[in-house]
Amino acid sequence: VSIWTIKATHIQGKVVDKHKNIIPNATVQVYKEKKDIIEIIAETKSDENGKFEMKNFPSGKYMIRASAEFFTYSYAVMN
Repeated sequence: VSIWTIKATHIQGKVVDKHKNIIPNATVQVYKEKKDIIEIIAETKSDENGKFEMKNFPSGKYMIRASAEFFTYSYAVMN
């Protein structure tokens, strides 16, 4: 996951593989962990160019996860 912009309630980026090839239609989730529970805050799909954008979720510290068929999960931390 390549993240371009992180604001308090807004994130945009691009889902790419380790060779920087775009991954269209990937599921992108913003979540936070509370003890042993994962709470999904926002979810979207990447477009045909691998780009995604999410708005209007509460500010805080989150993880972002991208997944797609035939690929393993990718994680990033947002502060």
